[in-house]
Amino acid sequence: MDEFTGAGERLRRARLAKPWTQSELSEASGVPSSTVCRIEQGNTPSIRSLRRLAETLGCDVLWLAHGDAKHDVPPSGEGDGGEGGCEGETKRPTDRDA
Repeated sequence: MDEFTGAGERLRRARLAKPWTQSELSEASGVPSSTVCRIEQGNTPSIRSLRRLAETLGCDVLWLAHGDAKHDVPPSGEGDGGEGGCEGETKRPTDRDA
């Protein structure tokens, strides 16, 4: 199993808690918006990107990477009001949308 499974969902949760768009997170962190999008869609992030994103979002890099229970404190204001894919894409329906 990929050790970064779930990092994209944790990144999305932390981003939405700000609440920021992918573009806003990209601008604040210096990580390209295409990279933010790919991570949120499940691609394995680089350590450098994870560190920059965690620092920008104010969350622990271990929580972001692994969901380590001792660091697994959801950001305040967590919600599900953001986009499901990359910005500018049409959201595809999922089982949760039904």
